[in-house]
Amino acid sequence: MEETTNLGFTVAYKVDQITAIKPTESGEYQGRAYDASMKFRSTNLVTKDDPDLGLIDVETHIEFSIPCNDRDLKKLNQYLRNLMKTKKSITIYGGIASRNDNKSIYSVKSLMTGQEIMSTTEESKTIKN
Repeated sequence: MEETTNLGFTVAYKVDQITAIKPTESGEYQGRAYDASMKFRSTNLVTKDDPDLGLIDVETHIEFSIPCNDRDLKKLNQYLRNLMKTKKSITIYGGIASRNDNKSIYSVKSLMTGQEIMSTTEESKTIKN
């Protein structure tokens, strides 16, 4: 179990482009219970000039995990897909991004739940249950 005992800072991530959305219902895996969450990814692309190869593209992937309950999962999925479709930005507040198990994808856990995120934006008011 992990619990934040002191929140001395947060990082605000402005996500301008969502590239993948992965809802996950609560459940159990190998005897361990998991809460529902919504994960989505975004990618930055930098083109560099390599002396041997010429121009190369370097991707930086980040995955955000938003804690939520099963009841709000579908609505949050629709909310994020609407942002992706309309190319609107979202701000996620979390800690410093980390890479677990030498993966190439950075991970950030949102400090706000899906319900809190949806209730703080005008965009969510247009989404029906």
